[in-house]
Amino acid sequence: MAVNGIGPGPVTGNCTSQLTYRFEGATGGSGNGDASGSIFNKGVTTVWYIIKDLNGNADSCSFDLTVATTVVAPTNASSDHSEVCLLQVCREWDYAA
Repeated sequence: MAVNGIGPGPVTGNCTSQLTYRFEGATGGSGNGDASGSIFNKGVTTVWYIIKDLNGNADSCSFDLTVATTVVAPTNASSDHSEVCLLQVCREWDYAA
């Protein structure tokens, strides 16, 4: 599932800096800049942001991001798969991860 709006707040100060991120947990990976728009697996992932300036000064922050799925049964549940498709219940389900 793509997750947006998880970037750190604005960088303050009058210096050049480099922002990186790292994922640990259900989703692994790393990159430069804002992690918004990244694809996350179902489960809990810790997102780390690290910012460094040209003098080697650094700071970091982290938070846990949880991706959960909810299965909602159709109102006209049936054990006959062909009947389900005939009722077009499939079109009513939300398959968002």
